Amino acid sequence: MQSTELRPSQPPGGSAAPGRETKGERTRRVLLLAAAQLFADKGVDATSIVDITKAADVSNGTFYTYFSNKADVVAAVHHLLITEALRAPSFEDWRPTDIETSTASGVPAALQLVARDPVLGALCLRAMQPGGMMHDFALARMVEWCERAAAQGRTLPFGPHQTARMSLALMVCGMQMVLDGEPLEETQRATTESVLLVRGYPYEEAVRTAARGASRPAAAGARGD
Repeated sequence: MQSTELRPSQPPGGSAAPGRETKGERTRRVLLLAAAQLFADKGVDATSIVDITKAADVSNGTFYTYFSNKADVVAAVHHLLITEALRAPSFEDWRPTDIETSTASGVPAALQLVARDPVLGALCLRAMQPGGMMHDFALARMVEWCERAAAQGRTLPFGPHQTARMSLALMVCGMQMVLDGEPLEETQRATTESVLLVRGYPYEEAVRTAARGASRPAAAGARGD
């Protein structure tokens, strides 16, 4: 996997560091970003607490001031991934409620996150693969979507679980392509079209539905799939 670098002074997503960040908050952020970098480069299992403290240039004791153990920092990085994904513009502007609209907007948003922040993109790529910290969650959600698609009369190429695994594999492939430098817009379309195809949704119809959804104000409290 291509190694990327995120400066410890730069928060994920490229936003400016908080103006009144305390020394403790700064230290925790440096540890978190060091962990995210190592998880992206080496994977969670191959990364030790010593690796994290060495990369962050702090003592092991300092690590335990902010995190109880490795699982604690893994959970914090997981939360970071979710938070960053929800910052993508298509999620900020509106909250789709139907499967085809969610796919037509959510897939490009995920690839946009990869393009915007290569370190988080590489980490997200690892997290979505079998054994990764987000794999089971992502697969369970995709199985749910596929079951709903089948209930709507959509023809799936296989059963919901197999179709979900295929969809997730296509997502991971698209993320890897963006990290490898493939054009973002072309990769977004190809990946979205492929995911929709295996779920039984025509691409052009889904994109038109997504565009209509984007032009309408989101209902208060509505959440997307």
